Amino acid sequence: MRRPTDQQIYRFYEMIPGLFIWTVLLGSIILSIFKPVWIIYFILIFDLYWLFRVIYFSILLMYSWQKYQATIKIDWMEKTKNIPAWKDMYHLVFFATYKEDVEVIAPSFEAVINNSHPLDKFIVVLAGEERDKEHFLQVAEIIKQRFGDKFLRFLITVHPKNVVGEVPGKGSNLHWAGHQAKQLIDELKIPYDKIIVSSFDIDTCVHPQYFSYLTYTYLNTPNPTHASYQPVALFNNNIWESPVLTRLVA
Repeated sequence: MRRPTDQQIYRFYEMIPGLFIWTVLLGSIILSIFKPVWIIYFILIFDLYWLFRVIYFSILLMYSWQKYQATIKIDWMEKTKNIPAWKDMYHLVFFATYKEDVEVIAPSFEAVINNSHPLDKFIVVLAGEERDKEHFLQVAEIIKQRFGDKFLRFLITVHPKNVVGEVPGKGSNLHWAGHQAKQLIDELKIPYDKIIVSSFDIDTCVHPQYFSYLTYTYLNTPNPTHASYQPVALFNNNIWESPVLTRLVA
């Protein structure tokens, strides 16, 4: 008997969540016909589970909101200045875009401009797609004229289309942009462990204290290059311009 390949095993593990969902859905329909009492108990237990889960979630949400409100009142730039190593740190910020207009992109750059951290510590990358090359380059030129001279470096990258073995999307775009940014960083001779990388959605508007707080956290984290840093995400930036399904989920 031939052993399954690693790819087949990996694919099986990928299928487990979907198989579980379909088993529950189809099993509920089948059991409602042959074992209706079982389904009644299942629904009651399931409802109780979600009730306790919502209560648990709500308590943590209120606690997190209080902690967030307390955090944003702190001057993190002043606290960061107490750590001498902060002067050696740089921020590499990626904005990946596809078919977005200037009106969407500009507020994200304005938020970075208005942050409390020195702008000469920033390398900002606007990453577009060759599939949208003509439109992207027009938008990128406008963004460059408005904001390009504000940072240590401003880099525009175009992710080529039809790359063999690659799935088009934000991930592949950032992968390409990352290699281009690495070349620039090597030219500037900045050590990799002195660079904090942020990957944002194109409509992300950071809090004015975000990068200072991130720098402070990075410098106080043991083995910081093997850690990731997840900010609190508030989905109210452009909520009224978003599609109804996106707005509902947010």
